[in-house]
Amino acid sequence: MRLSNLKIREFRGIRCLDINFSSDGILIYGPNGVGKSSIIQAIEFLLTGEVSNVTGTGTGHKSPTDDIHHREASPEECEVTATFETEDIEVCVQRCLEDGELTLVSRSDEKDDEGLPQSIRTLQAATKSRLNFLTREDLLRFVDAPDSKRGEALNEMLRLDRIDQYRKTLQRAEGDFESQRSQTEEEMDEARREFYDELETGAEEILGKGSPAVASDTTALEVVNALRAEYDADPIDDLGTIEFTGGITEPSQPSVHPLARTKTVDRLGDVASGVDDLREDIIEPFVDLTGTIEKLDSRPKLRRDIQAQSLIQQGQKLVDDDTNQCPLCLDDWGDRDLAGLLDDRRENVTEAEHLRNHISERIDDLQSAFRDLERPLESLIEDLEHEIPEDYEPLISEREHLVEFSEQLAETRNELTSGDLLDIPHIEADSTELEASLIPAGINETLNHLQRIAEKVEEPDNRMAAYRTLAVATERYEKYRQTAETLDEKEHLHRIAETVFTEFQSVRQQLMDDTLSEIYNEFVSLLDTFSSELMVDPDDGTFQSTDAGVEFRVPFHDGETHRPNLLFSEGQQDIIGLALFLSMTRAVTPESVDLVLLDDVLSSVDADHRANVASILNSEYGDEFQFLFTTHDLVWSRHLRRSDHIDSEENVVHLSSWSYHAGVHQHIDITQPRENIEYHLKNNDLTAAAAWARKMSEYYVARGCENFNVEVRFDKIRNLSLSDYLNSLMPVLSDRLREGETDDETTLNDGEVDDLLDTIGDMQMFIDQNLWGMNKNVHYSEPEAASFTKGELQSNIEAFEEIFEVIHCDDCESWRSESDTGIECDCSILLKT
Repeated sequence: MRLSNLKIREFRGIRCLDINFSSDGILIYGPNGVGKSSIIQAIEFLLTGEVSNVTGTGTGHKSPTDDIHHREASPEECEVTATFETEDIEVCVQRCLEDGELTLVSRSDEKDDEGLPQSIRTLQAATKSRLNFLTREDLLRFVDAPDSKRGEALNEMLRLDRIDQYRKTLQRAEGDFESQRSQTEEEMDEARREFYDELETGAEEILGKGSPAVASDTTALEVVNALRAEYDADPIDDLGTIEFTGGITEPSQPSVHPLARTKTVDRLGDVASGVDDLREDIIEPFVDLTGTIEKLDSRPKLRRDIQAQSLIQQGQKLVDDDTNQCPLCLDDWGDRDLAGLLDDRRENVTEAEHLRNHISERIDDLQSAFRDLERPLESLIEDLEHEIPEDYEPLISEREHLVEFSEQLAETRNELTSGDLLDIPHIEADSTELEASLIPAGINETLNHLQRIAEKVEEPDNRMAAYRTLAVATERYEKYRQTAETLDEKEHLHRIAETVFTEFQSVRQQLMDDTLSEIYNEFVSLLDTFSSELMVDPDDGTFQSTDAGVEFRVPFHDGETHRPNLLFSEGQQDIIGLALFLSMTRAVTPESVDLVLLDDVLSSVDADHRANVASILNSEYGDEFQFLFTTHDLVWSRHLRRSDHIDSEENVVHLSSWSYHAGVHQHIDITQPRENIEYHLKNNDLTAAAAWARKMSEYYVARGCENFNVEVRFDKIRNLSLSDYLNSLMPVLSDRLREGETDDETTLNDGEVDDLLDTIGDMQMFIDQNLWGMNKNVHYSEPEAASFTKGELQSNIEAFEEIFEVIHCDDCESWRSESDTGIECDCSILLKT
């Protein structure tokens, strides 16, 4: 759908703007700061509800209502309305900032009840994905960015950004399942160890030293059957068949006191010894470590370097598998060697590295000391958990006391080894405070009480001990079996995630490669047309997907391929970026999307190449797209106005200035100034009449220069004068009139051509002798300076009018230009060539 009307109210710096367009290309030009980009942004807001450089990435994602309405207006006054047309339908849509919704104003096919037509929705999606929207910043994203950033831009344009998010999600999922599998495997190993230990310990106490070591499920089954034999029970064939006590009559006194077991008493002794040695093994090294860390407060740079070294060391572990991909965001680091950069960083801070290693080793020693105490303590707690006899109710409270002790040790150990290396718990505690934090009050009394109980309990007979061992082993085997089943599930899920990710990568790669190949082929053809010297042997170029981006390398004269920004000038990169954008737009944009927005592109490209680009855009893309250009460059605007793609009558918007209160000021070209000239002559206001005459003359001869492809000689582009235009145009018109032919089909005959040649000759005298008089009447208001008489002014205006007839046709109100036939307008042929 092509844009035919745009109304903007109170949007950014625009107070009120209403412009009609034909279906041809559109040019909006004027100096910087007059509101050109605001018009583009208004179209973006209309179609997407957003303004990317106000609410997009890097802006804090502000609400549009905060920043895009004019400060002297309210959000409800800010609205953009546009009419789009095809051969079949005209659709008018509007978005008001207050409610933010795109609403249908009207549609010519009288199907208002169906809402927005699909073509508008497609245009919305294309604009949101920036398939049809290119800015100067976008050019750099395509050409000058590292592969990962270019990948983001292309993924967005190719509407593959969601697919890339799926890739990252699947990759993270595969990693998560791998982590869960590893964790479950560790839990299963621990559960199996506890099961084996319980059987082995019971077997040693009951069967003697000759009992087999439990190192597998096979030997575990042997021990279970040996213990069942104490009750003359039948052996079992499989550990999972029945409970290990199945078929055994429960003894009259089945509950063996836990402290009657040698292994439990040994564990109690280990815990008591650990508490006695806790000050030497944990408290003193801990306080020494906190003192070392506190000294770093006076050396903040060293402290920061140590913290950085910790992060670097963790990063090095994560980049081993893929040294070019960030392990956190999964972005591609392009040509940079991430692992090498981390190595260099560590080597450059030797003192921090040395001190970090010292602190890390002390923490490892402390962690080992904690675990040496925690292991027998945890086993003792578990032993006391099973079948506590009713006669020994105090064991319940004693066990709870031990649990509190175990939890305090584990909490401190976890805090010691998690997070930042220098951020350890109890950093300001002295030895007495640390001991109080780690050891619950009265723990020694608890241990002594348990030891006294152990001295009094009677040894159980083998049958009772065997039954208890089998009962406890049944519980531990069930935990082992369940974690083994969970591990099977985790491994299965991990295999599925691995397969899905691999298949997804394959399909994504194929999709990307096919699409990028199509784009690259179009790009090579277009770039060769734009500027054939940029690339050598384009078949050797690279435009392909990677895991996290798009690699773009172009062949150069040295026979190698390079990133474009390393070899080409800014202007050449602009051409490369535009060619790449147009290639992608043609390859992936739906056919119903005709409107392409090009905001201030090619400003760094030299004039010759821009003229070529303007011509190619018209010849190669003019029928396919309606381009909307904005530019502040007058030369580029002239090249575009010369292009057949731009309707210079309707589709050229010249913004001349801007003010806060009034908004943008649209320069209105003078096409009917004669009434003003006659009015001022009638009132003898020669200054005003001369001003209008000069403006009319400048306008006509400037348009003549454009339409007849006349290069205007000038020193400074903004200082072009009427004489500059005349001196350039008159010789060209003289040549065309002399070389032309007349016949029955031409408007001019031979006599009229001769008269025009005489007039053009007289114009040189006017330029040399009389133009200053007109200028004095324009620029000076003193009577003595305004010496140009009414008759002189009228005479010279009449001479101009004859020249204007060659440039403009008053019959059909169109500008004459050269074609293969001759000099013609919309209704006739002035002269044949």
